[in-house]
Amino acid sequence: MPRSIRDGHSCLTSFLYFVAVVTAATTSIEARDLPGVVLPGKDWEEATPQSQGIDPAKLQTAVDFLEANAPRDGVKELVIVRNGRLIHGGPDIDKVHGVWSATKSFTSTVLGLLIHDGKCTLDTLAKVHLPEMSENFAAVTLRHFTTMTSGYRAVFGHLMLNRGNWMGRQLTPAEWIEQATKVQVPAVLPLGHPESDIPGPGTYGFNWWVNGINPDGARKWPGVSPRVYAASGHNNNVMFVIPDWNMVIVRFGLDASGEGGFKITDETHAAFLRMIGDAILPADRRDTDGR
Repeated sequence: MPRSIRDGHSCLTSFLYFVAVVTAATTSIEARDLPGVVLPGKDWEEATPQSQGIDPAKLQTAVDFLEANAPRDGVKELVIVRNGRLIHGGPDIDKVHGVWSATKSFTSTVLGLLIHDGKCTLDTLAKVHLPEMSENFAAVTLRHFTTMTSGYRAVFGHLMLNRGNWMGRQLTPAEWIEQATKVQVPAVLPLGHPESDIPGPGTYGFNWWVNGINPDGARKWPGVSPRVYAASGHNNNVMFVIPDWNMVIVRFGLDASGEGGFKITDETHAAFLRMIGDAILPADRRDTDGR
């Protein structure tokens, strides 16, 4: 195996080892950087919405809204976690299936590990690791790649929410998470494929969607904190990380195509998130709208 591939394989193996460690743990533990927030063990610690500062009736209203505006899979694979505790889980949250481009956010994290270990930089030419790209894509860098110029998925969201720290061990550099979840594609950058219905200028980080400002001047998810970011893939697979609320929300499905299928819009996601914000009890409320 070539050294460049072996180095990448080693980092990926380490990351997968982390996943195995956190899912095999048998007890929850308080997150070091988020007082009052627990990290999940083998199973999520379940709690009532009220105990986590959420109005249960308003939470249900938000869930009902998403179900009414989603295709056939509805909210069967919806997970809502606050303070590290499961406050809502659909009946199919353990269903296993592909999540398409939502996995790119894992790739971003592995790239951060490679950079931290000195294996590469954002400006490393891709041809260094993939010589077959030399002929037609000699100037393409890893930066170009990473900007593209249910139940256990939430564990990864909590790693991000805790800025890469897990049980006192810094698994992913906090600096990389800060960088990856901020806008890295300028709003003024022209689209490489104007026909695309998933434009990234102003709203894309390093393989993460960010609540930045679109070229038209509006936020991707209007009325929601600008600190919100998401992993998103085909078939309505999405994971939101909301630092202001100590919350991770995952909605998975297989329903963007086929009979009765359609894509859940940014407008629907934004309205759903605003309703979740409205469900936060006054005593627990911080900056919940970002306006």
